[in-house]
Amino acid sequence: MSKLKFRVEQIALAPKNTERAIKLLSDLGLTEWFKDNVLATGQVFGVHGSNSALLQFNYQAGNGNDPAGKPLELEVLKYVDGNNWLRRRPENTTSHLGMHVTSEELADFHAYFAAEGVSVAQEVFTDAHTNAAIRGERRYNYVIFDTVDIIGVDLKFIVRLDMDGFPYEKPAPIKPARVVRKSTGKTKKRV
Repeated sequence: MSKLKFRVEQIALAPKNTERAIKLLSDLGLTEWFKDNVLATGQVFGVHGSNSALLQFNYQAGNGNDPAGKPLELEVLKYVDGNNWLRRRPENTTSHLGMHVTSEELADFHAYFAAEGVSVAQEVFTDAHTNAAIRGERRYNYVIFDTVDIIGVDLKFIVRLDMDGFPYEKPAPIKPARVVRKSTGKTKKRV
């Protein structure tokens, strides 16, 4: 097992009224929200099923000092259909703290929490996304561990996947082609 290190990269809220929550947060300066309707399949407390959720993300809440160069992700979450672990949580709550990991790191966290007697609240693979930035390009495998009774909130670990289920690798930026000029053999004199 590698050395575990949890980083808070995502804070998720599950308010009773998501529209009112977004309005209040927008009034407080968090004005850029990205929506994603997500369909996912997996297990909730060991029971197989699927669910759909409306996720809204904002990246203005952090201070910009993250050593990895990534902004803090604030999520407002509302499940709209199917079974999900929040049905066992109080209404109007902080849903989870999350971080992105590799598949190998997720396996290490699985092993750690199993050894500590912490169960999986929900583990799913996303099937579809409506957010244009990831639709048709990326999916996720995420696991939410049932840590609420220990630390007051659940912990979520997120693995980015491509559409075939392999680890997602962000495409390298395309560099413009270098123009090579054919030499005429003549040199120009600088004046």
